[in-house]
Amino acid sequence: MVRSLLFGAVLVLSQLATLVQGRAIGDIEDRSLFGSVLGKKDISQQRMSVNNLQVKAPTSGTYPRVATIADGSILMAYTEITGSDHILHVLRSTDRGQSFTPYGEITRGTGDVDNPFLHQVPGSNRILAAFRNHDRSQGGAYTYFRISVCASEDGGKTWQFLSQADEFSATASHGLGDWEPFIRNGADGRLQLTYSKELATDNQETFRVLSSDQGKTWTAPVNLQIHSPSEHIRDGMQGIASIRDSDGRNALVIIMETTRHGTFSVEYAVSYDDGASYGNRGVVYVPAAGSNAGAPQIANVAGKGLVTVFMTDEDSAKGQWPNVTKVKASVSPSLDKGKMAWGTPAEVRGENSHWAGAMDLGGGQVMVVYEYNGSPAASILSWS
Repeated sequence: MVRSLLFGAVLVLSQLATLVQGRAIGDIEDRSLFGSVLGKKDISQQRMSVNNLQVKAPTSGTYPRVATIADGSILMAYTEITGSDHILHVLRSTDRGQSFTPYGEITRGTGDVDNPFLHQVPGSNRILAAFRNHDRSQGGAYTYFRISVCASEDGGKTWQFLSQADEFSATASHGLGDWEPFIRNGADGRLQLTYSKELATDNQETFRVLSSDQGKTWTAPVNLQIHSPSEHIRDGMQGIASIRDSDGRNALVIIMETTRHGTFSVEYAVSYDDGASYGNRGVVYVPAAGSNAGAPQIANVAGKGLVTVFMTDEDSAKGQWPNVTKVKASVSPSLDKGKMAWGTPAEVRGENSHWAGAMDLGGGQVMVVYEYNGSPAASILSWS
């Protein structure tokens, strides 16, 4: 999450093409909706069902992220913060998220250790965990920034340090840091790790490094320049999903929060070169003036389109961002020559839900994970 909150007047945009929404299940446990068929095949024309799961993590925690691994199980990483200790835990599910059990610990530290992201290397037993790993002085000031990578060779149970994807001193960067790693498989077989990096207090961009040796070493960071160098806006919390354009081209869609209108809103951009560059930037959601929508993630819905999840304070008393928010979801059924129309957001979980992640489960279902009332939680979004 970007560290400085900039406030100003939000421009009111004309209404986007709307998604015909179903009821938001919110805090109700309703397993009868799991996998239900609610309408036509086009996800923009049917209702979304929400099934809230019982994660029951053994500790409090925030910023959960999930990955399906080769044995079919699901791993969830999250951050427990207890005093000065930050601990990255791993939970495991063997029943498609219906239950999770404690499984491993990635690392722990007394600095700013957070933002875990899990990814299994294709054709390998290796599972990677990338995370921010920053040092702080006794007074709390940042002194050193890292995007660190640990690896597990036994299904996520035990972990060892593997590499630094990026690192630099706060002195060298004038106190500007890097955050929120995301890993995907490149079309050329290399791993792609993207993250948010501050260029100025009011300017943040998405950077990328590549690995040809399963995460052991990484190329020099490259600024993808997803917004113009002349703009000073804070793009952050990026996530990427693949889709095919209506003209037949394979594409990637990157999602991000940004400060284009002062408070946070959610935008996207499109790549036709496997993430080396992005263009066709557009809007996912801008809330009403004075409200925020941010911390987005994105997933493909069984090849039918994309769903973006994010947190927003638009239904809450003003001035409490990012501490009082709901998680909502917006769907786009297609990419048409670089453009996407996103539906009006539907609620996934009620107030006190934060920092959502998203993963395609297959079969037209997406798992959304988030912090809820201080602990990791999850929901299943379903379409026919």
